[in-house]
Amino acid sequence: MAKLPFVVEPRLKPIVELVGSEDSGKIEIQRRGFLSAGEKAFVSNGTQDDSVSELMLGLVRKVCSKYKLDIKDAYEVTAQVISGTPEDEQFAEEIRREFSDEVTAVITAAINSSARTSFVKAFCLLLYRVNAELTAEDVMEVHPDIIEGLVALYDDEEMKSVQRLVDAHDNGADEQVIEDIEKK
Repeated sequence: MAKLPFVVEPRLKPIVELVGSEDSGKIEIQRRGFLSAGEKAFVSNGTQDDSVSELMLGLVRKVCSKYKLDIKDAYEVTAQVISGTPEDEQFAEEIRREFSDEVTAVITAAINSSARTSFVKAFCLLLYRVNAELTAEDVMEVHPDIIEGLVALYDDEEMKSVQRLVDAHDNGADEQVIEDIEKK
């Protein structure tokens, strides 16, 4: 990060986090307690082609029209059908039968969107914090345990969770290790 003319330095310094498992191996990555604007933009751009909302809205409109429901009620019952938690199982089954292709399309799009979002989050952190020369093809070869750990780290950083930084600071994290990572 560029050296800014801080009047007051940030209280918490980044720490080195190990991500992975015994099966996948572990990599070192910096935990900062936040995401940079570049990291946020990278993930936003990588996940903006999301058709789930469009497909869901189309299905809701069909349910609304077919069963003469208002849009709010149609959305609620459709969301229950998609999530598998219907209040009225018989009505949900009727919707599943009547709109089976649309229900399947929404579920498939949601699964694909979730997988794509996880990949983009992991790729982002690897690119911005580990090695700027990595390609998407390189990341596709990464073990799922590492991807899962990177997604969890991204989500913590997105929530600006600093608990791990506070714990490390209280336990006297090795600042030399942090400096070594910053040099890489």
